[in-house]
Amino acid sequence: MLLGSASFDFRRYSQHQGRLQKVMREQPTADRLTRGLADEGTVLLAVAATRDELEREASARGGGKAGEIREKGGRHAETRVYQTADMLYFIYFDRPG
Repeated sequence: MLLGSASFDFRRYSQHQGRLQKVMREQPTADRLTRGLADEGTVLLAVAATRDELEREASARGGGKAGEIREKGGRHAETRVYQTADMLYFIYFDRPG
């Protein structure tokens, strides 16, 4: 059972990494990224463009990574939160769009 769980986690992580690497090669805009992820079944949950919005999302969805999300999000103009299956993506944009 433990080996099966480890294999599942590795596969899930590999899919996650592959998805992000593919997307980043294309240097997408925020809207293009959102459409591309939606085509794969990934849902946009939130767009945080202010400190208050970022704080709300980091607190509500960030769990143990909330501090890292606040720090990275604070350096960028916009943070978008996406969900696919049991994985959340916090993606940071240096300027709107």
